[in-house]
Amino acid sequence: MNLMKIGLIVLSFIIVTSVIVVLALKEKETFVTFPPNSIPSLRDRKHVDIKLKKKATMVKGTKDTPIYIIENFLSDAECNKLIKSADGKMESSPLTRPMEGDKYYRTSETGYFDGTGIQDGIDARIYDLVDRPAWSAEKTQLQHYALGKEFKEHNDAFDKDHDKEFWEKGQRTWTCMIYLNDVVQGGTTNFPAINESLTPKKGRAVVWSSLKSDGSVDQNTSHQGTPVEKGEKWIT
Repeated sequence: MNLMKIGLIVLSFIIVTSVIVVLALKEKETFVTFPPNSIPSLRDRKHVDIKLKKKATMVKGTKDTPIYIIENFLSDAECNKLIKSADGKMESSPLTRPMEGDKYYRTSETGYFDGTGIQDGIDARIYDLVDRPAWSAEKTQLQHYALGKEFKEHNDAFDKDHDKEFWEKGQRTWTCMIYLNDVVQGGTTNFPAINESLTPKKGRAVVWSSLKSDGSVDQNTSHQGTPVEKGEKWIT
């Protein structure tokens, strides 16, 4: 049986930082801390949720933590070209902060969009999908998982108490992930807190917000890329 590849494009959007540093939430008697100089309009997700509901083939997750699925966001040819564009450009995937005692927490390889071929055009489609300007986005990644490799449970949002990126770059908001190939076995994207598991499907986009409507981190979006059991996997 030929080994098959799956790939994802994950694009995490940054809130580029606010004059309002702390917002008091009276109804919960808690506080949400925002990065310095962040832009409130980039935290506003209401209109994006409305747009995604209209575009989505289906909506998974929960009412408070919707996960939008868009089938055939990319064509087969586009998926193949993106995988090809990563040739010779992959290195061991970094972690925002080391996980003490677990050197196998993330075992993928990562490469970055560099404007090759169709990459810029796909970036533009993703920016339009989540209604965010290009300057507010991180560089799009392509990641590769060989047989048995995985990324254990994590949240895409920065932790203000541990991640310097929160204070230097701002907070992440939306994630757009696109599967570039079907997977033979394993490599699912699981959201344990809401008991949701997504099977890779070529061309399928998966979109979610790592923040709640009040700007606090939605812990229900913590997810994992399960080990590849047959074939190999690409993520970004």
